[in-house]
Amino acid sequence: MADIVVSTIRKVLNNSIKNVRPGQLLAAIRENTSIWEAAGADIDKIAAGIPKPLLESGRPMYLKAVREHGSATELVLLWLKEDNPGLFSLILNTEGGLVWFDNQVREMTMKLGLEYQ
Repeated sequence: MADIVVSTIRKVLNNSIKNVRPGQLLAAIRENTSIWEAAGADIDKIAAGIPKPLLESGRPMYLKAVREHGSATELVLLWLKEDNPGLFSLILNTEGGLVWFDNQVREMTMKLGLEYQ
């Protein structure tokens, strides 16, 4: 059951960026703007739709997954590599891309009410 939180975060990420084009991502990295805005995703709205009891019961599973991968950013990069290798490659190969992406993950986890680690 707690596993649902981790898969929900992954689904939120995938749904949020599914329509992001490489040019939009590149511009967001270079201009240091939020990908969530470029994607037209309202993370606040999405977060409000996740039941608080689900987040609370899933928090330990989320933290375990983060610890296993070293950080929330590393975990989300793994998902991105598996689910959207083109955007993953663009982030990895663009100067400042990883720092920018780390900020995006921090923003997403904060808005979802989860700790960034």
